[in-house]
Amino acid sequence: MPLLPSSLRSRLAVLFAFGSTVLLVVLVGGLYLVLDHELLASVDRGLSSRSDDLVAVATSQAGQLPDRDPYAQVLRTDGNVVDQAPEVAHPQSVLSVEQIAGVRGPTWLRVDVPELGGPSRLLARPLVVNGTPEVLVVGSPLDDYLRSRQRLAVVLAVASPLLIGLLAAAGWVLAGAALRPVGRLTDETAAIPVDDLGRRLAVPDSHDEIEQLARTINALLDRVERSVSHERQFIDDASHELRTPISILRGELELALARPDDPSEVAASLQSAFDEAARLGRLADDLLVMARSRAGEPHRIRASVDLRVAAERVVHLLGPGVPISVLGSGAALADPDGVEQMLLNLLTNARRHATSVVEVRVAPGDDDRVELVVADDGPGFAASMLPVTFERFVRPDPTRSRATGGTGLGLAIVAAQARAQDATIEAGNGLPLGGAVVRIAFPPG
Repeated sequence: MPLLPSSLRSRLAVLFAFGSTVLLVVLVGGLYLVLDHELLASVDRGLSSRSDDLVAVATSQAGQLPDRDPYAQVLRTDGNVVDQAPEVAHPQSVLSVEQIAGVRGPTWLRVDVPELGGPSRLLARPLVVNGTPEVLVVGSPLDDYLRSRQRLAVVLAVASPLLIGLLAAAGWVLAGAALRPVGRLTDETAAIPVDDLGRRLAVPDSHDEIEQLARTINALLDRVERSVSHERQFIDDASHELRTPISILRGELELALARPDDPSEVAASLQSAFDEAARLGRLADDLLVMARSRAGEPHRIRASVDLRVAAERVVHLLGPGVPISVLGSGAALADPDGVEQMLLNLLTNARRHATSVVEVRVAPGDDDRVELVVADDGPGFAASMLPVTFERFVRPDPTRSRATGGTGLGLAIVAAQARAQDATIEAGNGLPLGGAVVRIAFPPG
């Protein structure tokens, strides 16, 4: 069972009251000690003043005391009484011989003295009368001091709970006032519908944590809106890409079923259906790679990869087609399978658009990185495409891409793989072959 209430306002009020209670107990305890010391010091000051006067009188009158002092004694070191005030009814020493022997200077004592009504404050001072060491003792009752201390304790004991209650109520009010803007932000955030993510919270011009919270929530809403927009676009694009090959596949199968007696037509329809099924498979694989990259799945362990060897392996896998030359060498710290997947997509795309040759060049890059360059001698990237080269489902010529089997995801997958391996990627046109150029800079291996 939780010790604190579930409401943040209530918890703040409880914590505020608890902190105030601890602080108040410390302050009240300190105040009580200070006032108690001051009350007792007032009694001591009165005794010191009386003793100064009596020392002067006793010294000049051979130990004799004036008759008007409320309580005083002059004692010899053996405990005998030389003189005492008339109020002292019994001629016995108020101090023991051991106490008298311990008086080397002003000594404060607390002793029950019947003549003073009980607990009393005594001041014993040494003095010399006619060459004889003696001790002067003056006393004062502690009744007023004890009553004052008791009244002080009662006042503090009664006032402290009242003050704690007032502080707790103040904490409740202050917590409510402080959390009111948070409640407003909560209500505004809860009122934003899923289909209207463009709405934003009103940011107060308060220059405090509430303003910062509102700005943070708005920034979060911006990211959510962009993410939802991207996902919706991704779903729309994927649906569009899947619809076309499925329609073609269905049409070819219907054509084959409509002419079962024409082997050539059936074979052509089945071949076309097979091509579309293969295209669907490639699209499904590409979509799976993109989904995994966006989900932030853990990547494979990186190792030192010889980029030249990886490029030659991919060229061998691609088989006959536009010639691909591999130049230079270098090792990168990367995921071997990821590097081969990037090369496969880049070289497939380069071959699709090259006129006569594709080149893979491995060379040292900036900041001790290893640069992998894939270039072709084709028409290059369209100017309108360069800013969005690595976006999903981007094609400069959708008609031609459909005919050649492109999904519009190859370069997007390459970019996702590069980011996952701490590599940088950029696309452009020009040297070394005059067509499209893609550069990837890997950490050195």
